[in-house]
Amino acid sequence: MIKKILMLLLIIPALFLAGVLGLYLNGTCRYKNHVADEALSSWMMYIPDETLIKEIAIPGSHDAGTEGMPWPFRTQNYSIGKQLTFGARYFDIRVNKTEKGYPIFHSSMNGVDFRDVLAQIKEFIKAHPSEVLMLDFQHFKGDSQSDVYEFLSNELDKENLIVHNKTDKNDVEFIGSLTLGEARGKCIIFYGGTENDFSDWVFLRNNDECTKDNMTLDSYYLGKLHRGGHEVLVKEAHPVYFEHLAKKQQENKDGIFVLQCQLTDGKGIFGPWSLERGQERKMGEYVRNLKDSPNLKSINVVMRDFLIPEKCQDIVDLNIAKGLMEKPES
Repeated sequence: MIKKILMLLLIIPALFLAGVLGLYLNGTCRYKNHVADEALSSWMMYIPDETLIKEIAIPGSHDAGTEGMPWPFRTQNYSIGKQLTFGARYFDIRVNKTEKGYPIFHSSMNGVDFRDVLAQIKEFIKAHPSEVLMLDFQHFKGDSQSDVYEFLSNELDKENLIVHNKTDKNDVEFIGSLTLGEARGKCIIFYGGTENDFSDWVFLRNNDECTKDNMTLDSYYLGKLHRGGHEVLVKEAHPVYFEHLAKKQQENKDGIFVLQCQLTDGKGIFGPWSLERGQERKMGEYVRNLKDSPNLKSINVVMRDFLIPEKCQDIVDLNIAKGLMEKPES
């Protein structure tokens, strides 16, 4: 009994100090109110129709829809609607099903309702027919898959806002050969964690370790290498990811490729915002320097935490180095 009391006396102060440290590192204030240049709302209009989707450098949002969550769970400070105006075109969306609705979730925390997010997506894509959105439902909770499918069907597909595979190609071949012109003004839907063939517009994506074959989207994630800091991420994890992609390209099985550029808080103390702020400058430089990388041609979706216009602009500008866009006049 005495041992248990002593343990509690040690654990409680430790948890308190960890919480205080987390609050200190993450802070309670939000980012300043970022406003994007209007060009970022329609940046895809400057890329030729014949360009393959998999060839375009695209800003991606990790754990999108977590704005407003407590700091241990929040990975974005702006709504998906706002991120769309910043230039983001890929969204990692995780939907839970509860008695109260269909909240976006991250770990054990629920946030904004998916139906509100879907309304923002629908409004944006209808107003920006030059753009293409990728909605990656890599994780579901509460058996929400079928419900999400129904929401997408009713809100997007009925208005011809979703890409279908109506060809004789299998889904991997179809996504790998999909051009920007064929997909403009539409959303591409990816599902993870299921083998259910919902329809010709739900495309299956790989698991974190990319061990499945014939998947239309790979978003390789070796968790332990995202917990070791920026240098470990770019020097150990990213080479493995690019090597995996090169093999898929040799086999003509490559579709959408997501390069994960966020750090993970393995101890649950520092929080996503603290980790991102700690690597923000270095990761910004790394992304900009991808223009000189031998992997430039393979850069597709670049996924980051806490998207702001500057981060999206760095990724969009890689398309200039790729020869897909002209450098804007100063």
